[in-house]
Amino acid sequence: MTTKRIQWQRIALLASGISASMVSVAWGQPVKPSIASATLNQPLNQIAIVGKGFTPAAGAPSVKLGGSLLTVASWSDSVIVADTPPGLAAASYLLTVNNGLIGGFVVALDPRFGANTSLAAAGTGALCTVGQVMLTAGFVANGIPATGQLLPIAGNTPLFTLLGNLYGGDGVTTFAIPDLRGVAPNGLTYTICTLGVFPSPN
Repeated sequence: MTTKRIQWQRIALLASGISASMVSVAWGQPVKPSIASATLNQPLNQIAIVGKGFTPAAGAPSVKLGGSLLTVASWSDSVIVADTPPGLAAASYLLTVNNGLIGGFVVALDPRFGANTSLAAAGTGALCTVGQVMLTAGFVANGIPATGQLLPIAGNTPLFTLLGNLYGGDGVTTFAIPDLRGVAPNGLTYTICTLGVFPSPN
């Protein structure tokens, strides 16, 4: 029997407002595929896995975060993009590709972001552009806090026209706005303009 060799690689988890902890990943041999990096896009709730040999013998690749099976949004032999649960907490996770390729990584929140955010109440102020994201330090904001909440399409048609159901909702009666709490500087609130000037292309 061939003795299994152990190969060490490192995975960096990067995102706006997220710091990456570099961790060692032990892989049993023989393993043909490999992971080079995993990047978390927290506002979109997606993880991009870069490597090689991701194409399975049949069908699409499978991705698990811990014990949870993720929905694969797109993939090629070298890149997999999968949806992650909203508001992924700071913790250590195992990433499994095709039921055998395992990598470990740590999600560590930057201490400058994500604490005591979205405290401002929704309000109106200066004229803004529908869909515009703004940052406020006050207790009343221009627009509504961007906390990933579902909104009814009825009464919010201009904003839905711009966002669709990119951030959630069924796209028939509801849609969601992005959840920016985790990337807001401590004590501040990201808001999105719902009432204002509808943008038009040049």
